[in-house]
Amino acid sequence: MLCNRRLSNVCLVRLGCFFVMLSVHSARVSIAADIPWVLSPPASGDWFAPLNWSGGVVPDSDDRAFIDNGGTALINSGAIDVIDMILGDSLTGTLSQTSGDLTVDDFLINSAGTYELSGGTLTVDSQFQLLARILRTQPLVVCKKFSFLSIHDAE
Repeated sequence: MLCNRRLSNVCLVRLGCFFVMLSVHSARVSIAADIPWVLSPPASGDWFAPLNWSGGVVPDSDDRAFIDNGGTALINSGAIDVIDMILGDSLTGTLSQTSGDLTVDDFLINSAGTYELSGGTLTVDSQFQLLARILRTQPLVVCKKFSFLSIHDAE
């Protein structure tokens, strides 16, 4: 772990060829809803399209987002803030980010999940658990001090 002395709350963790930087902010307490991705696979769809989510509701800062129906959610722009993000919980699930800002309190990528990062930023405010793999074409950076980091080999 590399820590910058001038910025004592900023730490970088090197994972293979890339760095993970985690950020902690004030924790949110309540979860409004669990909202699963419902767009039928193998189609990929826009994160911000309400019809791609159960109940026609796009997850927001008090919600837990699940992508685990074999589908792929695309983040091509904008800012997303959810309390929890869970990829590949019961089936496969993919989140592909080409730009925009994704902020998550707790981010869990299960063995059947994939997070593809080719642009934009990812900030994890509390816990980052990697039980699968991250496909990336740029450094993966999550900032500041973190409360929990768990990385397991998927194989």
